[in-house]
Amino acid sequence: MTAETCEQCSFDGSRWTDQDALRSLGVVTPRLRTAVEHLDDATLRSRPGPEVWSAVEYVWHIGEALRLIGDYVDRIAEGDPNPSGMGHPTVATSSDPPFEAPLDEVLSQVRSDGRALADRARAIEDWSRWVNLRGRPRDVAWWVRHANHEIEHHLDDIGRVVVALGHGAPPRSGRVTDLHVSGGGVPKNPVGRFLIDRDGPAGDVQATRAHHGRPWQAVSLWSTEIIGALREEGHAISPGRAGENITVSGLDWAVLRPGTRLRVGDARLRVAAHAEPCSKISRWFLDGDQSRVDHLEHPGWSRLYAAVIRPGDVRVGDTVEVEPGD
Repeated sequence: MTAETCEQCSFDGSRWTDQDALRSLGVVTPRLRTAVEHLDDATLRSRPGPEVWSAVEYVWHIGEALRLIGDYVDRIAEGDPNPSGMGHPTVATSSDPPFEAPLDEVLSQVRSDGRALADRARAIEDWSRWVNLRGRPRDVAWWVRHANHEIEHHLDDIGRVVVALGHGAPPRSGRVTDLHVSGGGVPKNPVGRFLIDRDGPAGDVQATRAHHGRPWQAVSLWSTEIIGALREEGHAISPGRAGENITVSGLDWAVLRPGTRLRVGDARLRVAAHAEPCSKISRWFLDGDQSRVDHLEHPGWSRLYAAVIRPGDVRVGDTVEVEPGD
């Protein structure tokens, strides 16, 4: 079936494998949580306009979308290709009552919705089975990818809402200090330039696709200043050893969060998640403790994953802009 694409958030379903799509449903909650962390309750519930949702409403809406998609997958499992009476996603209106549900409750529901959808999809052996959506057949693979489109698109919305409310990462310029690629594994090898295409830096390969290399993990970034501070603590870390593709200097690393947009050289990226450290990089840390760069334990020190909004060339020395005006 024709892969779903989106000009606004740059989603392209053809770049997602079935396993990419299923596994990503299991990590949506930590990505959403870090997209809104450190925001007070008033900001979480503030709308930048009467018909634009607040950050917490967008989080809720992602769960709503996952539940509706789950209903369609259930109809496929039941062999009902032309279901009637299906629900429709809500939209923001100026007459909506104040949103009262606590953030933790909403996040917990999204986690349950994501896991339930993944379980429903896994239970269907033949993913070519389909159901009609507005007269067009949509199979299981399409629906699971569409669920990820909902997640990526509304994470982008949350980032724009946070910026519109004046709580995004402040505009700032830095510089690319190092670029790295590898044929798999770490450390990655230094290069002077590379093209970032929709899948990430050309020539870069992830050895473990189960945890790396999904479309929202297309590019890994880290801070020269963070690496320097870790070296002062006695860790044997250096650019490329933790597997980052781009090392940058001059940015306030701790304020970058999922939803933040970056211009890096000619490419445009969107921060998608904090990278969870794995055992492959433990050799560079005192006592093998890679959790020193785990965002949950040490906020502001981890590497960042980014999705590609617009491909482009990147060279050592290029400018990095946070939340560029265009």
